[in-house]
Amino acid sequence: MGRFAEENALIDSHVGLSVDVDEDDAPTLRFWLPGGDELPLKVGVSRLLYQLDRDAYVEALNAARGAVESLEYEEQGGRG
Repeated sequence: MGRFAEENALIDSHVGLSVDVDEDDAPTLRFWLPGGDELPLKVGVSRLLYQLDRDAYVEALNAARGAVESLEYEEQGGRG
């Protein structure tokens, strides 16, 4: 389980997490501490994926590229 397994389990069992999206679509992770305090962390989706899971980052990047290509195709009236 790793060097900090006991500490991680303690945090996981007592700290909540929610996600808010601002007007500029930048997500804020809100870590809810026992007693009601919060630790807000504003972070871009790309940065979060890159730091946590490089394979997921690459998959998301490829999906985003595909979405852009599809949008460009539709804007051209379906003509390549």
